[in-house]
Amino acid sequence: IANNNIRNYKNIYWMSFDHLLVDKAIHKLKGGRFIKLTEDAPSFIKNTNLENIFGVGFPIRQASHKLVHNFHSKGLATLTYTCNKPRQLKKALSSNIDILVTDRPDWLSDELGVS
Repeated sequence: IANNNIRNYKNIYWMSFDHLLVDKAIHKLKGGRFIKLTEDAPSFIKNTNLENIFGVGFPIRQASHKLVHNFHSKGLATLTYTCNKPRQLKKALSSNIDILVTDRPDWLSDELGVS
């Protein structure tokens, strides 16, 4: 995608566990929505450059209302992976997660009443 065409892709989210790659993309693709993924959300918020990112993604097992509130207070959206079971959905919803990633969109649609 040419740099000058990025604004045509407003609904594309750029996500990676490689934070250096995300930082490079931020500088090249102005106007994109960037999400840094992590396996360790609590240390991520202390040790990661949060400038110019849209949000942060972390495993559902780490989701908590306190953690999500901490990210939200910094203006970041929260994404959790992978929400495939009822208890995981309950945890994500009670934590106020913004974005859910699932391997079972049919099940999740039914559970959320959007089928």
